Amino acid sequence: MSESDWPRRVTIVGLGLMGGSLGLAIRRAYPGVQLFGVDRNRRAVALALKLGLIGRGAPKLSAEPASVDLVFLATPVGAILELLPCLPTLIGAQTLVSDLGSTKAQICKMGERLLPGRFIGGHPLAGSERSGLAAADPELLRGAPYALTPCGDAQEPALERLARFLQMLGARVLIIGPEEHDRIVARTSHLTQLLSVALAGLIVEKGREDERYLRLCGGGLRDMTRLAASPYPIWRDVLRTNASEIDHALGEFREILERLQDRLVTGDLQAEFARAGELIEHSPANDRSECVEPVGG
Repeated sequence: MSESDWPRRVTIVGLGLMGGSLGLAIRRAYPGVQLFGVDRNRRAVALALKLGLIGRGAPKLSAEPASVDLVFLATPVGAILELLPCLPTLIGAQTLVSDLGSTKAQICKMGERLLPGRFIGGHPLAGSERSGLAAADPELLRGAPYALTPCGDAQEPALERLARFLQMLGARVLIIGPEEHDRIVARTSHLTQLLSVALAGLIVEKGREDERYLRLCGGGLRDMTRLAASPYPIWRDVLRTNASEIDHALGEFREILERLQDRLVTGDLQAEFARAGELIEHSPANDRSECVEPVGG
């Protein structure tokens, strides 16, 4: 199979927001690819068929070597860890497997042990407070960082092919080790979720005492608490599988809050505001060009 022919057949396991958005993006960028979907929710499968996202009569994960070229596991992290042990007997010897999980160290360790040289961890840093296939958006991955976390030897050709494939979907691919990934996203993603939950919880508590807390809300509070609407079942396993790094991140943030509290007394917060402004000025998120770049070692 030539590079231009790869992949011919792609299976997405999990037809929720992320799996559906990935499938819609593939359908648009690669109209010739045969796209199959697997989900325990029959309504999700029926909706995928109605949307033309997947083909009718599509097989489930097949043991025939030529059946599927690429499999994406787009389920919650806990389900990915449950699915991986089943794959060696369900897919062909040449099938490449990746996932969309928000944590990588545990997944990649298991993937490399069970599928040596054929598993590449992945994490698109995109999403929505909404969930389910009905919320899927083919534009969700466009311009978004997409981490690929190789976790074994002899994966360079497969890594390059997968990176190019995702680039064509509009994603910004970054190559990074699984442990480095988890250390960084504990601060850039998982901490932000917990801070949003904490702030929303504070306002709810105060609102029970005085309803004006719920009425006197502007756009700033809506922006800060939007993530709090994310469903807990999605986050439960993310927080569990990256608990150590998240704990460190919370400790670091606690120190910053204490510093802000001290400087609030003196009225000298200019340096803190200036440092915060650097994120907006220099953030790579402001660059929407497509690229493949290494991160870390």
